[in-house]
Amino acid sequence: MRFPSVVRAAGLGFSGLTLACGADDPGEPDDGVTRFDANYGWTCASSTNCQDVFDFGIAAGSVITIRVNNVSSGSVSQLALYAPGVALGGVNLLTGNTNELRCSAGSSCEAFTGGEQVSSYAVVTAGTYRIAVTREWDTSCGSTGTYHIELASTKSFQIIGQTREDAASAANGFECQ
Repeated sequence: MRFPSVVRAAGLGFSGLTLACGADDPGEPDDGVTRFDANYGWTCASSTNCQDVFDFGIAAGSVITIRVNNVSSGSVSQLALYAPGVALGGVNLLTGNTNELRCSAGSSCEAFTGGEQVSSYAVVTAGTYRIAVTREWDTSCGSTGTYHIELASTKSFQIIGQTREDAASAANGFECQ
């Protein structure tokens, strides 16, 4: 699935986006958005944990919430947040190591539809952050699935875009913090 286009306008929501107030002068740059949410999906190669990666320019002092929910039955999601300059599979800010975050539990692949959520994460350093949403192969059923991703912030941020689609995850595993 492709990254949605963004329509810039002061204080109006488009395509599931809630936009922050923009500049009064059309020649000045827009301040960004305070919320992003959209639906995406995975198509994973056999025996591969595959991920979609989204890049965002986030200001220092922002407090963000990340949600992956409405995960299709049969898919198990995992989540990672990477700081500016950290490679995918490097230290995940949500776990403090190279594992992805997964706290949802179930006895079968159909029981993981709730997804993952991180509330009130304080951003210390400004820069481009990467959010990876992974479909874990071993517990999921089949090779495809869908999900809804949301990013909300107390300060406006810039949507850079989806930079990876269905790429193999470089994370070592998963854990719940």
